[in-house]
Amino acid sequence: MSSSAVSTALGGVTGGLGVAAVGLLHVFWFPAVFSALAVLGLAAMARSGRVLS
Repeated sequence: MSSSAVSTALGGVTGGLGVAAVGLLHVFWFPAVFSALAVLGLAAMARSGRVLS
């Protein structure tokens, strides 16, 4: 079994559990919130000068 098959299966199970827990329409908020937090973190790092060039 290849690693891509395992990752696909784990992603499907995780997505299925997420949809079962919060519903299909709300499951898309999680990546949106995590992306927004990442943008804020990167912006803070850029302002402090701690980003490696």
